[in-house]
Amino acid sequence: LTNLLYGFSLVQNVAIVSERGDIKGYLKIAIQQIQTTSTQEITTEQIKLMKTYRNANGMTKIAFNDETYFQDLNNPLSNDLIKSCDSLDPNIRYVEGRSQNGLNDVYQPKSVTNSLLSSNEKKESTIMTTSDIISNELLAQLGVEYQFRVVILEASEIPVEYEDIFCQFNFLHQHHEAYSTEPIKNQTKSSVPLAFNHMQNFSVIVTRSFLDYIHRKPVVFEVMGHYQEHLNSKFYNTIATPSPIIHTRPIPFSKPISVQTLNSLTTTTNSTSEIHSSHDILVWYEIFELSPNGEYVAVTVDHSDDIQCSGRFILHQGIQRRIGITLCHESSCELIWKNIHEVVIGRIRNQLDDKKKDDDDDEILSLNIISSQYIEKQHDKRIFFHFEVAWDSSLHNSLLLNRCTSNGNSVYLTISFCIEIENCSQPIIITKDLCVILYPRNND
Repeated sequence: LTNLLYGFSLVQNVAIVSERGDIKGYLKIAIQQIQTTSTQEITTEQIKLMKTYRNANGMTKIAFNDETYFQDLNNPLSNDLIKSCDSLDPNIRYVEGRSQNGLNDVYQPKSVTNSLLSSNEKKESTIMTTSDIISNELLAQLGVEYQFRVVILEASEIPVEYEDIFCQFNFLHQHHEAYSTEPIKNQTKSSVPLAFNHMQNFSVIVTRSFLDYIHRKPVVFEVMGHYQEHLNSKFYNTIATPSPIIHTRPIPFSKPISVQTLNSLTTTTNSTSEIHSSHDILVWYEIFELSPNGEYVAVTVDHSDDIQCSGRFILHQGIQRRIGITLCHESSCELIWKNIHEVVIGRIRNQLDDKKKDDDDDEILSLNIISSQYIEKQHDKRIFFHFEVAWDSSLHNSLLLNRCTSNGNSVYLTISFCIEIENCSQPIIITKDLCVILYPRNND
């Protein structure tokens, strides 16, 4: 967004990188200031844009509040996020025509020292400017409406395994509010670009926080699509979501029980000299919600850097859920999964490091096991063992799960399962902390 400080339009062809670090295609985007002159020119331009781009006639208002923005800026979690963003500085694309003073001299916020400063002193110490002419012109517009647009032009080289491609983007200070394109059917040839031609116009009151954002922070773009496994696929070789099993009658939920049924299995300890073999196991957790068509669909997972549990599940209130767990490991005749003794979930809390005593926790549930099966994957010699359990979060009687999660907060819970291995003297217990956030049912 730095080009907005100089009044230049910027078109970029950005690589689409998967969670595994693979390039899955390229996204062409444009960011430009909206120029307004006479009424006649505005009308002519709008007609031309409406013929070319979707949503060209709309205007979205966004706000950058100095007080909350710089308060979040000094939050330890935000500082870690800023450091991760600053580490990308070598990859910033500069546009021609920037001032000789350099980008780092346009706008530099001072660090707010401590809470002893008065609010006026904080406001005066949050910004430091130089004599750069272009930046001073924008600084002179503090309190004035400013308009700019983000245009998603096209996506190219998207693998054919992904269907119904769409793109969404958001600003870091409003990460819960995303702006999305319409889904587009992927062509049979990945060389054919997918033309989104989506335009999003923004109107903002110029503030110090807005100037800081366009100088130092990015817009986050995400490209999504429905993955369909194809034969002889060379693009994406990973675990596919198992198809849900259809049941003709409702499944009863287990009553809450104590977790000591698992603790009793851990009383016996073996020395390292008795270890026969060791294996690396990848455990993959999914949460499914019942969709309107009667199928259980995996919920979205937010993989932001500030999340301590390697992902935050986006849940909706009042919807039936299941939890799917997949064990993945290299093929071995010694490692054969047998019975699943129990799956328990509980220790509901709003802080990850809030250690609650299991003896005093009445929110622990033993979940009903719906299915368990081995899954075969084409062109993958690894072993996949998958099982699903029914989860009714209302049985926890937890206020954190019975209401929508407030902005900026998360809910943490712990899930453990006990599974038996053939030729092993005792079952193993695997425990994982999960992070979730609950939205109203009608929110996507």
